[in-house]
Amino acid sequence: EVLPKPIDLVKGELKNIAAAERWKKEISGTKVTIQGIEVTVDTNRGDRDIFVQKFLLMGENDIVTWKFPETWLNLTKSELGQIVNAGAVHVQQSFEWEATLVNQIEFSTTLEELDAIVIVEPETRPEFPNFPLGE
Repeated sequence: EVLPKPIDLVKGELKNIAAAERWKKEISGTKVTIQGIEVTVDTNRGDRDIFVQKFLLMGENDIVTWKFPETWLNLTKSELGQIVNAGAVHVQQSFEWEATLVNQIEFSTTLEELDAIVIVEPETRPEFPNFPLGE
C-alpha cells in the first residue's frame, strides 16, 4: 500500500529542492554588455567578491585589464561597477525566485497543490514528471 507523505515533510523536501535550484541559478553567471561587447560574468561567490574588491580599491581614473571568456577588456571603474551591479541583480533575482516558490509551498494546503508547483523547468527535469508524493 502506498501512503501519502505528510504534507509538512513534502513542504520541507520541496523547499530543499528550491534552495538547490536557486543556488544553481545564482552561480550560473550572467551576460553584460560592456564597450559594445556581450561578456559572460561569473556569479559564484568567490568571483563576485573579486569584482567587488577590485571595484572598491580602484581610483576614479584607474583602468583594470580583465579577462572574460569572450575577450579581454580594459575597464574603467564605472564599467566595473556595471559588472558588479549586473552580478548583484542576477543574484537578487535568484533569491526572489526562491522566495516566490517558498511562499507557494507554504500556502499550499494539499499534496496536489504541492505537486503542481514547478521548481525544475520541464526541459531540465528528470524523466519522472512529478515530485513523488508517496513512499
